[in-house]
Amino acid sequence: MEINLEKYRYLKDGIPVTYKNEKGEIIRNKKIKVYDFDEPAQNDFLAVQQLWVEGKSKRKRISRTWWVLSMASRCYLSS
Repeated sequence: MEINLEKYRYLKDGIPVTYKNEKGEIIRNKKIKVYDFDEPAQNDFLAVQQLWVEGKSKRKRISRTWWVLSMASRCYLSS
């Protein structure tokens, strides 16, 4: 149950990341938003009936899933 709450918080509040800015300074614990809840039209939605996922040792088929493509198409940092 704890891991579900952790993942829920990542989706709701953002994922903490560490990166170097343009000046070469290390920025820690800045949050990347997964979904844009303030402007939902900025998210791209995709529904698929089948999705094949290939890992190092296996290939699996996932049936009927929804993707919200916000982070993949445009990452933005929260203030």
